[in-house]
Amino acid sequence: MVSMALPIDAPTPRSRPGGLLIDAVDTLDIAALAHPVPKIDGTSVPPDPEKWRQGIEFVPLGCSGLSRRDVDLCSDPGVALTDEDHPVPFAPNSVEFGPFGIVGMEKCAAGRLTEKWLTDRILARFGAFESEQIAAELLGVDPVAGALSPTLKTSATVLDPGNTGTLYHAIALIEEGLAARLHGAAGIIHVTPAAMLYLQAGGGLIRDAWKWYTPSGHQVVFDAGFDGTVPTPFTYDGDGEVIVDGDGAPVLDEVDETDIDEWAYGSGPVALKLDTPDPVGRGAEVIDRRKNRIEVFRVATGLFVFEPCTVVAAGFAYPTT
Repeated sequence: MVSMALPIDAPTPRSRPGGLLIDAVDTLDIAALAHPVPKIDGTSVPPDPEKWRQGIEFVPLGCSGLSRRDVDLCSDPGVALTDEDHPVPFAPNSVEFGPFGIVGMEKCAAGRLTEKWLTDRILARFGAFESEQIAAELLGVDPVAGALSPTLKTSATVLDPGNTGTLYHAIALIEEGLAARLHGAAGIIHVTPAAMLYLQAGGGLIRDAWKWYTPSGHQVVFDAGFDGTVPTPFTYDGDGEVIVDGDGAPVLDEVDETDIDEWAYGSGPVALKLDTPDPVGRGAEVIDRRKNRIEVFRVATGLFVFEPCTVVAAGFAYPTT
């Protein structure tokens, strides 16, 4: 029996107004930050604006902060000073971030629907759904094998690892950890949507329109792509280099998850470069002749950067009563 119902397009989903990572990140202006490319004759040429798709490298500002006085000019030459007396910033090693893709796909029997109709369905989902994929990539959920980019999970310093407290205790630890690393700068606290419900109910956040902040000014995000899983921090040597085993694999610190339900993370600012969804490969569509099916793809390429030394994490347990 042929249906007499009127066919229509599916309603376009709307982005929720608050808590998405994409609304909390800064725009990564590659053109403004890229260095000119030096030539043999001493001149230079402007950087290729599309080369970011191969990855970027920069030297982080680090977490050392400033000193209250100049050691070289104002210190007494007869007094032996330590780094603790006069903390002097040092230049960290450079860090590389690679691009990632956000893929949308539609497939249907060839001849029934047009490429444009399938493409419009993909694009209708991108606006509301892409932040989830960005948040998952930033956290490091199901990382791609061999990926070079630091993530929150691989960069995090675990705070008070021997103690399992409440969500509020974890946020307090993160506040203290960010203060030690960001000094006076504003950062981001990443929690799951479930944890956000408890934070809001506890009355410890400040709301500005559809953005939430801690009393010290760090923005709280609770993206669908953030799952609150355990950190996997690398083990570093005294020079800040990742220690590797005999096979060249990075050595990970052991994290005790006893009685921990979820993890909250804190970080410095995150900057994002994200292009528009484009066709994949040679064209927008692929015909699977074996199944007489048309498949339409769109991919948005993204790249984020952050200061790895700013990332902290604390575990917590939800109340049982």
